[in-house]
Amino acid sequence: LGGSFILLGWKMESNRREWESKLLEKNLQCPVCIDFFCQPLTLACGHTFCRLCLLKSTRLAPDGRSCPECRKTIEIKDPSTHPSNANLEEQLKSLVPEEELNARTKSDEEKLKEFLSEQMSNLPIFYMRGVASLPGQAVRLHFFEPRYKVLIRSCWEGNRRFLCTQRQPSEGDKALVVEVNSAAFTPDGRANIQGIGVEVVTLKRVWVGEGTHGLYYGLSDGSVAAPVPTNTDSSARASQAAYRVGRLLRSAIQEGAPEYNRGNIQRCALVYRTTADACIRELSRTDGTQAEADRLRQGLEEAELCLGRGDDDGAAWALRHSFDAVLEMESSRRSSNRASRGRSQPASESVRQESMELPVFFPAPSPEPDQPLALRFFESRYRVLARETWESDERMFLLAQSSPNTGHTLSVVRLTHCRWDEDNHAHVQGVAVGEVSVDSVREDESKGGLFYATCTVPTIF
Repeated sequence: LGGSFILLGWKMESNRREWESKLLEKNLQCPVCIDFFCQPLTLACGHTFCRLCLLKSTRLAPDGRSCPECRKTIEIKDPSTHPSNANLEEQLKSLVPEEELNARTKSDEEKLKEFLSEQMSNLPIFYMRGVASLPGQAVRLHFFEPRYKVLIRSCWEGNRRFLCTQRQPSEGDKALVVEVNSAAFTPDGRANIQGIGVEVVTLKRVWVGEGTHGLYYGLSDGSVAAPVPTNTDSSARASQAAYRVGRLLRSAIQEGAPEYNRGNIQRCALVYRTTADACIRELSRTDGTQAEADRLRQGLEEAELCLGRGDDDGAAWALRHSFDAVLEMESSRRSSNRASRGRSQPASESVRQESMELPVFFPAPSPEPDQPLALRFFESRYRVLARETWESDERMFLLAQSSPNTGHTLSVVRLTHCRWDEDNHAHVQGVAVGEVSVDSVREDESKGGLFYATCTVPTIF
């Protein structure tokens, strides 16, 4: 009997060595974790990594926008939601035993959820005497130290928040939560950032992150310890929080729905659960968003009950219904805000605005607010528009019914998807987020006659 067990063990080990050697032959092994790919993401440079491995690289390395192999710039905006390489996944299914594949997938998904949860709740800390300390104060910084390169990379690709203290942080200190509005990166990871202080919190716990070159992190009590100035009132902050949550929900649906349709229901449910957790934390920090937070909690509770009885499908749909309900609330809130501004005070008194120059596509019919759009750009000037918009931080462009001119009212579109076909035509998807009035217009002949319009855009867009 003992010999039979030894023989069985030898056969299992032999089989494992056989499929592992085939992984190496077919380049199906991640160079970071030295294991078979799990949810592989392939970069423009041709190198491939596990989703979790690439995510940790982009969030924790000072030059995180560089490929871990060749150091070329990573074009993927968010590894946590970017579609995986379906071709490689099919190859893995044909080589790796199903039991091994499922166990690895489940383990990485749990680690991914934990990592994203920590990124949302544990904020990195920048400390320097004289730095901003009050809500409403503008924050402009240049990050060049390795630890602060890690800070801005994880912040910019996460919830866009970090903490500021006047000295080396310790438990019980007050810290200003800073929300980053813009970040300009250099190839070596340095960054010029602009942001605004949103609230003061008390640090409950402070520690130095492992492998972060000495970067401090803090867990706060989440309570506001200083009044918010009137130029950043609670209504405006609620609208901004609702808009940020809306972006997260739309992104989750954009990733989760295709996974569901491909039969990866467990993956879809995980994406939705992780997003719901992040959105609830975001909404819980802001007054006036209780209804949205409660609806997401309800969806999460229903999903947990479904998962308890092994019903991934029911969990995914419970969360999707809660997402749709919250997105409807966000749409109603924006419509109400626009109507309120039209009846009373100018928007600049309640919502921060920013002067921007955006490219214009015309002719196009005026869309309804929140209307999804799908367009194909084949003219050279509009291919420039697609590329510039997709590579920008805002990902916004304007729609006009005719040649734009000063004083015209144009629709603002935020891109959600962009792909290029074999003819180099751009296929874009987006959603109409509002309307703006044109302050000035210019035509750039060097870009095939592409029009640009300068306008004042509310930050809640």
